[in-house]
Amino acid sequence: VYLRSHLHNLHSPEKWLEKGRAILPEEEKQPIKEVKSIKSSLDPFGVHDQTKLYGKWQTQRFQPLTVHPGDKIPTNKYGNVYLFHPWMIPRNTVHLRV
Repeated sequence: VYLRSHLHNLHSPEKWLEKGRAILPEEEKQPIKEVKSIKSSLDPFGVHDQTKLYGKWQTQRFQPLTVHPGDKIPTNKYGNVYLFHPWMIPRNTVHLRV
């Protein structure tokens, strides 16, 4: 029997990013738990990696990159900017709401 205060939520790195947090570099190779990934309809062979789960103590607040004049805005592999919270805007840039 455990007290609820002794339990912690674990999330994947992608979910922590949505919450505005990033995995600490020294913790990336030490997940608390690894679970089977959910089968993707895009993967016809059913080969899946393990999903690594981390606790909040293994993360830090997301630190946006600094963009200088003439630099490209950093994007993910789909060409999107991670902007889940106001503090995630790359430094020296402005978010214009239209």
